[in-house]
Amino acid sequence: MSLFLLLFYSYAAVIQPTATQYHRGIYVFITYVLIFITYKSKTLIFRIVDYILAGLSAFSIGYWIFNFEAINYRTGAETDFDKYVAMIGVLLGIELARRVVGNVFVILGVALLLFGVYGDYMPDLIAHAGDTFPEVATSIFYKSDGVFGIMANVLATYVILFVLFGAFLEKSGAQRFFIDFPLAAVGHRIGGPGKVAVIASGLFGSISGSAIANTVSTGTFTIPMMKKAGFKPHVAGGIEPAASISGMFMPPIMGAGGFIMAELTGVPYSRIMLVAIFPAVMYVFSVFMMVHYEAKIHNIKGEKKRTRCRAHPEKTMVLHPTSGDHHCINALRILTQLCCHYRFIQLYFGKLG
Repeated sequence: MSLFLLLFYSYAAVIQPTATQYHRGIYVFITYVLIFITYKSKTLIFRIVDYILAGLSAFSIGYWIFNFEAINYRTGAETDFDKYVAMIGVLLGIELARRVVGNVFVILGVALLLFGVYGDYMPDLIAHAGDTFPEVATSIFYKSDGVFGIMANVLATYVILFVLFGAFLEKSGAQRFFIDFPLAAVGHRIGGPGKVAVIASGLFGSISGSAIANTVSTGTFTIPMMKKAGFKPHVAGGIEPAASISGMFMPPIMGAGGFIMAELTGVPYSRIMLVAIFPAVMYVFSVFMMVHYEAKIHNIKGEKKRTRCRAHPEKTMVLHPTSGDHHCINALRILTQLCCHYRFIQLYFGKLG
C-alpha cells in the first residue's frame, strides 16, 4: 500500500493530475488503513477489531470517493445513510488520533464535538445554535473544510512528495553528511559539540520538516557528545530540541506550514520558501550564538581533530586549525562560505526585487 501511494502520487505530480475525489480520497484511505495495521493491538481479539476498523475505514472513505458527485449535489439534504457513514468516519478519525498522538487528542476532539452539539448551552460569549451529532459529523466529514478539505489536499499534493524527497536523501547518506560536515567545520571550536548540534539540526531539518524527527535523528549522536564535552545534561537536552525546531520552517520542506500558507493565500510555494530562508537561517544563527556564549561562560572546549600519520599509521596526530596542515582547508572553507553567501544574496534580493 505504501508503494502504491508513492507511485500514484508521483504519477499524479509528474504525468497526469487525478480527479479531486481520487487525489484526496486515496491519500486518506491509505493513511487510515495503514495506521490501523501499523499501530495494532497486542491481543488477538483486539487485532481482529483492528481489521474490522480498517474495513470500516475502507468502506466510509470508499463511499465518499465513489459517491462524490452525488453527495455534492445533495449538500444540505444528505440522506440518513450519508449521515451514518459520516459518523463512522469521524469516530474512526478520533480513534486514529488516539493511536498516533495519544489520549490528549481524544479529549480535545470529544470536547469540541460536544461544543458543536451543545453550543446553545454555552456561555453567551461562545454560544451558538448547536446541532445534532449526525449533522455535525456530516459537516466535518463531507464539507470542503473537513476531513477531505484543505489539509488533505496539502498533504496529498505537496507534503508526501517532499517527505519522499527527504527519505531519499536520508537513505542516500545525507543524514551522516549533515553531522560529519559541521563536526569537521566547527567541532574543534569553543563549544564545538553544541555548535555541531545546531548546524546538524538545521541541515537535517531542511529535509525532514519535523522537529521530532530532527531531534531523534541528530540528538542520539549530538546530545551524548555535548555531555561528554562538558555541557550540563539539561543544557545539552535543551540545545538539541531548540535547534531542531528549525526543521518546521527551514526550506525546502518547512513541515506542513508552508504548504498550508501557499494553499490559503494563493502565493506560490517557491516564493514562500524563498522568503523563509532568511528568518530560518537567522533563527539557527541565534541558537548558534547562544551555544557559543554558554560555552564561553563555562569554558567548554571543542573536540581535537585526530588523523593518522602517513609514515606511521599506528600513530595518531592532533591537528589544530592554526597549524600549517589546515591552511588550505581554511581557505577552501572561507571561499565556499563566500560563494554561498553571494549566491544567497543574489537569489533572495533578486527575487524580492
